[in-house]
Amino acid sequence: TDIVPMGQVHDWYSLRWQIEILFKTWKSFFQIHHCKKIKPERLECHLYGQLIAILLCSSIMFQMRQLLLMKKKR
Repeated sequence: TDIVPMGQVHDWYSLRWQIEILFKTWKSFFQIHHCKKIKPERLECHLYGQLIAILLCSSIMFQMRQLLLMKKKR
C-alpha cells in the first residue's frame, strides 16, 4: 500500500467537503431534487437549463470572490 502524507489527506478531505457543500447548495438553491412527471425531452431541456444556471452563478460567485480577495489585499 502507498502511504499518503498527512497534509495531502487534509487537502483531499477539505476539497471533498467543499464539493459536498457545493452540491448541497445547488440542491437547495436550484431545487434540482424536485421534478414533476414530464416527457424525457422536456426533462432534458430543464436539466440543461439548470446546469447552465448553476455554471453561470458559480462563475459569477467565483469572480466576485476573486475581486474581493484582491481588494482586501490592497
